[in-house]
Amino acid sequence: PVTKSRDLRRIIYGNATEVQPDKQGRIAIAPALRAYAGLTSEVVVVGMDDHAEIWDKAAYIAYTESVSAEDIAALAEEIGI
Repeated sequence: PVTKSRDLRRIIYGNATEVQPDKQGRIAIAPALRAYAGLTSEVVVVGMDDHAEIWDKAAYIAYTESVSAEDIAALAEEIGI
């Protein structure tokens, strides 16, 4: 499991890039990452513990609408929250 976890993190984070905000506080997302994430002109920044996720707004809405209260309760119980 440790090797699989490391391999998955390498694949996911291997495409990460460090960026600096411009004078207006904006960041540029590389075209390949925008395409991979399916980002359009409207995005949502989601706080995730020690990092943030950038979602296409329509995709995020669809995701959140697909998760029921029962799904959340079952997942919380499964992971011991």
